[in-house]
Amino acid sequence: MTKWIKRIIAAVIALAMAVGGFLLFGPKIIRGSDFPTVFVHGYTGWGHYDIHNEDIAYFGLTTGSLEDALNKKGYDVHMASVGPLSSAWDRACELYAQLTGTRVDYGAAHARKYGHERYGEDFSSEPLLGDYEWSSRNKVNLIGHSFGGTTSRLMEDLLADGAPEEVSACEADGTEVSPLFAGGHGDWVFSITILATPSNGSTATHLSSGGSSATSSAAENKNYQAHLGHFGIQSDGHTSESAVAQAITASGFYSHNDNALADMRVERATDMNASIEMQPNVFYLSYYGCRTEEDSATGNQVPSENMITYLRDLAAAMGRFTGTTPSSYTDGYGEYAVTVPVAPQTIGPEWQANDGMVNVYSGRVPYHMDEKGEKVFDPSTDYTDGMVILPGQWTVMPELDFDHLSVIGGIFNEKGADVRLFYYGMMDQIWSLKRKK
Repeated sequence: MTKWIKRIIAAVIALAMAVGGFLLFGPKIIRGSDFPTVFVHGYTGWGHYDIHNEDIAYFGLTTGSLEDALNKKGYDVHMASVGPLSSAWDRACELYAQLTGTRVDYGAAHARKYGHERYGEDFSSEPLLGDYEWSSRNKVNLIGHSFGGTTSRLMEDLLADGAPEEVSACEADGTEVSPLFAGGHGDWVFSITILATPSNGSTATHLSSGGSSATSSAAENKNYQAHLGHFGIQSDGHTSESAVAQAITASGFYSHNDNALADMRVERATDMNASIEMQPNVFYLSYYGCRTEEDSATGNQVPSENMITYLRDLAAAMGRFTGTTPSSYTDGYGEYAVTVPVAPQTIGPEWQANDGMVNVYSGRVPYHMDEKGEKVFDPSTDYTDGMVILPGQWTVMPELDFDHLSVIGGIFNEKGADVRLFYYGMMDQIWSLKRKK
């Protein structure tokens, strides 16, 4: 054998070994399709653990269950059930317990501050993901509609950064701290998709002191579950929404300042955003809709002809609303109540376009106020066809011709096929996300 042939053979062997070593020990590519997807409902919503979900699915509404449709197409999806009226913190703790199959731990410091029980429902006998062992290796994709997006963002932040005040409280009490508050688990989430989420609050909360949303009003029935046992509001799963509302009023629930309506006010939502950090290896997608248009006579936003009837009055009120947010808000309950100073914000015409419940300005990208009272938006980029989606920043999808309810199935105002096609596209987008491990 000649010398040059030996050299070629040696080079081929070396190349094969190098390629083999890369395949065995080089960086592994992971994709969204490698992991299950968990949907998180919004304000007044419901999910897997709610009896009402058997009557009408939150994701799908009058167009049929999206969970069934997506799973039949081969996607692995699950529907969480968090407190319909609860704060982002309480909902994040409930979501974590459902995914880990454990009892809800709201945190010793948090429970003390807001005057409710530390522990809630126990999901150890029925984890949302079954025998799937959620971890840094076995991640999840999260999709949050409306306030479910805020819930998902906060849980991911707690997973990553923990809650030092909860660790200190448990050390002082001599009790065990929830792993959620220990931090260091930000890599348990592969992607977060927010859908019509009031990331910066909603001016709808500045127009009314409370009340049910269109989803709950349309869903009034005997099977309403509030998941507020930690506030002493018990439900046997067979009680009407109006009966639960009476119990909530009698309990003084809203005076605890630990609820969804408080968290969706602009001044409080943007203050919360200051402590929610984006993680460099997590993909973030933002979908938002709009069904208002400019009125040529007034310059305000008015509902378009496709806006669902239930939302038209609220959409019109949001479409003409302007003002200034308060310079503080009350946080905590009883002896732990404090006044939190914040920079006042001008609510101008840029806030008026909306989907009937969430302002476009709030649904696109989260922001917080810096020490100078200036807005600081999370890193983001607008999506264009064919672009490579990168982790660690918001990819803002093109504006959707959906209102706040039609995007989850509507109340007889959308074709089921159109809604399902939208979610097939969303799931394909999530499943195609990839990065090096």
